[in-house]
Amino acid sequence: MPAFHSGPASPCRCRPLNSNVRALCTSLAVYLLIFGAITPTVQAADTVSELSRRSHISQPELNELLSNCNRHQLSMNICAFRDFVAVDLEMQDVLADKLVTLPSHCHATLQEHQAAWAMRRDKTCNKDADAEAEGGSIRPMVFSDCRTVATKARIALLKQVSSCKGLP
Repeated sequence: MPAFHSGPASPCRCRPLNSNVRALCTSLAVYLLIFGAITPTVQAADTVSELSRRSHISQPELNELLSNCNRHQLSMNICAFRDFVAVDLEMQDVLADKLVTLPSHCHATLQEHQAAWAMRRDKTCNKDADAEAEGGSIRPMVFSDCRTVATKARIALLKQVSSCKGLP
């Protein structure tokens, strides 16, 4: 199990909410992004907050580790994990948008496909990280980098989905 395992990927940060509230949440977030009420600094703060939640490292300690990603291996590992968390949050936003735009009968299928994809991604990245750095201090960085690359590719694929038939 990797040091920074975050558990099953949630397809939407608003997941526990009903579909109407989720749609409102997503619409509000999109509105705020379009009109500049959410700045990159706020988004970065959200990433660090989520990074703290997933890693169980305090935000002040994370800020110190993130201040120089080349300081030592732990900083490199944390910076790589931060990059993954940022992309994972972006993917959750894309998924939330899809849940708003796709017909409701597609939602369960999309969530099932997404959960299966996340399991395949993590299994593949675990194997790749073990092959490259099993037992080494660089392994968490390799694992995070693999997940970041795979998640970016998934985001591109998800953005192309326009109907239930096109669900990846």
